[in-house]
Amino acid sequence: MTAPYAVDPADEARHTPDAEELWNESYYCDFVQADGSWAGWLRLGLYPNRQVAWWTTWIVRPGQPGVASVDYQCPVPPGGSLVATTSHENTRVEIDLVRPLEEFRLAAETAGLLVPPDARTYDETGTPTRLAIDLTWTTDGVPYHYGVTTRYEIPCTVRGTVTIGDETLAVDGQGQRDHSWGVRDWWAFGWCWCSIRLEDGTRVHLADIRVPGMPMFFGYVQTPGTVAPLSALAVSEELGQHGFPRQARIDLTAGALGGHDAPPATALGLDITPRAFGPVLLRNDDGRTSRFPRALLECRADDGRTGTGWIEWNQPDTPA
Repeated sequence: MTAPYAVDPADEARHTPDAEELWNESYYCDFVQADGSWAGWLRLGLYPNRQVAWWTTWIVRPGQPGVASVDYQCPVPPGGSLVATTSHENTRVEIDLVRPLEEFRLAAETAGLLVPPDARTYDETGTPTRLAIDLTWTTDGVPYHYGVTTRYEIPCTVRGTVTIGDETLAVDGQGQRDHSWGVRDWWAFGWCWCSIRLEDGTRVHLADIRVPGMPMFFGYVQTPGTVAPLSALAVSEELGQHGFPRQARIDLTAGALGGHDAPPATALGLDITPRAFGPVLLRNDDGRTSRFPRALLECRADDGRTGTGWIEWNQPDTPA
């Protein structure tokens, strides 16, 4: 019997868009170095009906300058291609689906901006630099398809290199990647998304969707051989200047899908500390904006386990 969260390998490829203007297809991935000292997130998002692609990427190093590479005017790759050129000179992003659901490679050569350490603003200034990325995500768990939307998440190990100017850094760590397709209106409602690897190898993923009057959530807890979808979730955060959260609290319950032999539901509480932000400001053609603070995190579970990962908030304008 196929698990309800199973992913079709064919869905790794691009999909045919419908007629909605904001139909979007995105390939999204992140990494955290094994010692938690630095990290990055990368996203290629395609809006074919707007004839534009978004490249949004940050490399964060707590206490050192971060690197932002953001371009909202890339041409959409033709056909089923996943090779994009940005609007900057001599820049290119290439995604290679090496082995569907098992191995995924992203290579990029782009313009970037060196941003002062631990910046927590949406100021789009910095010192120009070059950013080169060659990273491979190898599946380290079970690919997980959401139940009510076209999106899946995959826990991974991550290896490769990141070059900032003349400095090349080796990546050997963990991360998460996801692929989604459908209408993506960043300005309609908020959310909190999070992916964590605890020190014992437990993987935690969650999406707290904050639709007014209709909240919902998705996610899982994975241990070797066990996938436990979330059955309850509560996320709260303490906001600082410009809406950047200073800390967050996650309480969840996960119960494995399966038959009579499925393990019982388990509760997990997590205290989250953002360590370094890689934020972007998202502007729609109609003038709406949404703030998007995404952060490398440290966490401590109530049972004493620690971990690292990424957390993001989507914070759209409050309607007048």
